[in-house]
Amino acid sequence: MWMTIGSVRCGVMGIMLAVVCCPWGKVCLAEETTGKKKEKTPPAWLKAVTLLKAGNEPALKPCRLGYSLSWNNLINAGEVTIVMRDEDPSGKPSSEILTGAASARSSGAVRLLWAYDCELKSKVDRATLRPLWFEHSETENKETVSYRTDFKSDRVVTLSYETDAETGKLKTKKRTFKYPHVFDLLSAILCLRSLPLKNGETLTGVVQPFDTPYLVSFEVQGREKRDYLGEKKNTIRLGVKVQKINKDLSLKKYKKMKTATLWVSEDEYRLPLELRADIFVGYVAATLIERKFLSGTKTEKAAKVKQAPKVEAKKVE
Repeated sequence: MWMTIGSVRCGVMGIMLAVVCCPWGKVCLAEETTGKKKEKTPPAWLKAVTLLKAGNEPALKPCRLGYSLSWNNLINAGEVTIVMRDEDPSGKPSSEILTGAASARSSGAVRLLWAYDCELKSKVDRATLRPLWFEHSETENKETVSYRTDFKSDRVVTLSYETDAETGKLKTKKRTFKYPHVFDLLSAILCLRSLPLKNGETLTGVVQPFDTPYLVSFEVQGREKRDYLGEKKNTIRLGVKVQKINKDLSLKKYKKMKTATLWVSEDEYRLPLELRADIFVGYVAATLIERKFLSGTKTEKAAKVKQAPKVEAKKVE
């Protein structure tokens, strides 16, 4: 069971990919370490990509969000905390740049079998919802991998650093995905929530959450009342499909996740309330349990979400 959770990588952060807006042209994927660049003929899946611009829904205010992760709603699996503030790269207040910082960890009985921790940081242009850079570091059973991704006007450049747990040696790799307007996790989610999300439409784009790009499709399946932490909430239901983009630009089915469903609150906040991802054994669920709005860089303003009941570990037949 713990391996099924670990395979999804970082739970809600890894699955909550979102649609992006990007004009298409010639695509090139290259390994910068070789010094060679191989142009590729635009693949057929480019035709399925939705050409979008950021919508007119109200911008997300600085806030702190907390999610609980569980397996089959039986066993507590982990927790994710996301903090978003209006800050420039130096940490000073800014109305032009949004900084997102997140941390995730396995917990409870799962952590005894699969110790996982990660931290992420992202800078996003407020006006365009374009990512500036993204940093991610994860430690899995004492092995640490770190990424630094810079989003340029015509390409995405990623430096990865992996430390071997036994030898302590550091391996470095540089990769370039030559394609304009790729989004990271935070900017993609901001773009998605800004759109009308009309019933029946499908939105597709490219998101690079770590060092690999993915083709992500969101199908707006409708509006529904959903039981959320003991209350009825108006939500927008979206079906999620994720496919990995290989080095030759072919698509590979993401076998670790069969299907996923995301429920977004239909209110002025438009926050992801709940996510369920069907994996090869049961499903992983992420539920919003904390929401606080922030003022400046330190003061927190009240905005409470009813706490979810603690899930006790149960024997699974």
